[in-house]
Amino acid sequence: AMILKNKFVAQARYIRNNNAVIWSLKTLENNSKILVNSPSNIDHNLWLLNLSYSDAWGIYRFNYETSVKYIPTKISYLRGNAPVTPQVSLYLVNQFVITPKTLLSLNINLSSKSSYLGVEQNATYGLSFWIKQSFFKDNRLQLILKGNDLLHMVTPKSYIKINNVCSSSIPDFDTRNVSLTIRYVFNEFKDIFNRKNTNIDNESRIR
Repeated sequence: AMILKNKFVAQARYIRNNNAVIWSLKTLENNSKILVNSPSNIDHNLWLLNLSYSDAWGIYRFNYETSVKYIPTKISYLRGNAPVTPQVSLYLVNQFVITPKTLLSLNINLSSKSSYLGVEQNATYGLSFWIKQSFFKDNRLQLILKGNDLLHMVTPKSYIKINNVCSSSIPDFDTRNVSLTIRYVFNEFKDIFNRKNTNIDNESRIR
């Protein structure tokens, strides 16, 4: 791992998994027309690389992060092997301090098509945002508007190809949503200690 000027972070990892459990559909020995979901053990290697960079330019603050996941272990499928493709993901967090009381954040998540351990996943695209508006001098009242999965592409289709069986998963649930939160702080943390008759030392410590 490496950290440079508290802005750039790089981390590389290697993980060896012994007797890891994977689940797959298999045909019964005495009846090839019946499929059962059965576990099996396999040894595999996992390579991970993470890079991130964060900074602030005026009213703009950001954090960019990318990750690469690669499992080179091959899984038999039909007369060959299931494809092996690394997964590359990108996370973009963009925040704007419009005023001291108004914050806007726009987040983008991208993930490439990947294949590992017999599992194939389609590419995903995520887009979300939130806006926070504070009121009063002490920011006691806050309105927060959030939107999630605006592109309706955050949940990937996946396929499992192991031995002579291919199964697919095509999720049909919708994760898109918009929410509005109203938050009001009635009593500050310091007032709670005052009501419980704390001494002066404790009160000065939490200020």
